[in-house]
Amino acid sequence: MAALQIILPALLFFEALIFPTKGSPYELKPAERTIVERAVMAEAGAESFLGQVAVAQAILDGALRNDFNVVYSIQKYQVAVSRQKPTQSVKQAVSAVFDYGVRISRQPVDLWYATWSKSNWHESQQFVFEIGAHRFFWMNRGFR
Repeated sequence: MAALQIILPALLFFEALIFPTKGSPYELKPAERTIVERAVMAEAGAESFLGQVAVAQAILDGALRNDFNVVYSIQKYQVAVSRQKPTQSVKQAVSAVFDYGVRISRQPVDLWYATWSKSNWHESQQFVFEIGAHRFFWMNRGFR
């Protein structure tokens, strides 16, 4: 199991390198960037860089799926926002996703939860991948 936890993130990272996009479909305004960075910090600040990228991707995918701006999407999905200053790694993860179009997976994700908790509702959604202490999903139905 430990080997899978090491190998899977590496494979997902290489998929992102092999299947790059041509930039992000969403351009962050400075105020939005601050909120997205603080959300990623709250949700994945202690995770690896790949875990931080995955959360940033989920925030972007959720906003695009529902045609929301990212700040409203963060509120609608009830994403935590940290008061703690984002680390350089978090800032780079947000930049990778929102400035350069880096994706952990070609399959979209818009939900996640920490593996140390249990969520039957999340588990009833479409599972996509697991990185570090988070499981990522695609909600069966959007908010519309």
